[in-house]
Amino acid sequence: MKRLVLTIIAIAAFAAGGFAQTADEILSRMDKEVDRGEKEGTAMTMVMKLPIIGEIYAHMKVLGDKSYAAMEAKDKKSYLWYDKDVCWDYTPEDNEIIIRTAKSDENSEKDLASGLTDGYKATIVGETADTWKIKLVKTKDNTNKDDPKRMDLVVSKKTYLPVTLVAKVKMVTITLRDYSIGVSPKDVTFDQNAFPGVKITDKR
Repeated sequence: MKRLVLTIIAIAAFAAGGFAQTADEILSRMDKEVDRGEKEGTAMTMVMKLPIIGEIYAHMKVLGDKSYAAMEAKDKKSYLWYDKDVCWDYTPEDNEIIIRTAKSDENSEKDLASGLTDGYKATIVGETADTWKIKLVKTKDNTNKDDPKRMDLVVSKKTYLPVTLVAKVKMVTITLRDYSIGVSPKDVTFDQNAFPGVKITDKR
């Protein structure tokens, strides 16, 4: 009987070791899931906490060359739609939509989800039944001065998508959350008919 118990324990330990994943394996799988967003589109919320100003919220959706961002800071709100060349900026406070030429770097949010962990050493620091908590520390060969020294990432065990990512850059704390795959063209396309009576100013 004792030998049987020891055998069962040994098999259980082997099985547990076989299914255990390293931080790099988890991140590799996460990157594959995130890459689906290139075709299916991605949605995410970013919260930036700044001294004096407070918190700025940005809920973003990206599909191909088009994107949408709903931004809020204190009592101010702004809604922006982008395609490759044009930006539509709606400010409810002014009841106005300004149309202008989009700058080349304004659609950079589409890159937020890709390459998140490049230039970082990853370590699993905790887990729950549903998530892994991973610490990311900037490596010496990462010479990008704008990259934070450390990031804290939580990954879903079910979807392998990021649940939250928290980073501090100088005095600004940035939190990425509500990450999901799947955006429809309607989600990222400006529809002027949805804004009857709003002033339209074309500055292109």
